[in-house]
Amino acid sequence: MSSKAASGDPTTIDQIIEALNSDKSIPDSLKTEISQDLRYKVSVVADLRGKNQELRQQVLGESDESTQKHMDYSSMDKQVLRHIQQLKIYNDLRDTAMKILAIMADQKKTDITAVAKELQVDTTDE
Repeated sequence: MSSKAASGDPTTIDQIIEALNSDKSIPDSLKTEISQDLRYKVSVVADLRGKNQELRQQVLGESDESTQKHMDYSSMDKQVLRHIQQLKIYNDLRDTAMKILAIMADQKKTDITAVAKELQVDTTDE
């Protein structure tokens, strides 16, 4: 989802939350809820990354040399994994944005498309 009104793409959670908080059309209680949800998801991802690293060290530390060679990721594998991570983040953010649009549409007693059009938000996946 892209916003024509956005001047730049937020790249960190703090920037996303700052952009969210600056939006006057979203109720403060909803901003707080979304901010807490995003921060929670970031902490879960950090925990999972730590556990992933621990497991990799355990597996690589206990395996023989030939297994280690097969477990090394090529640069292509790393690019694919990074792309998948970015897609997951994008999908989570898109889902959150759609929830916000749905809440706003519900409050205005209209549909999501009308709210998106009013806010100049493109809801198509391209």
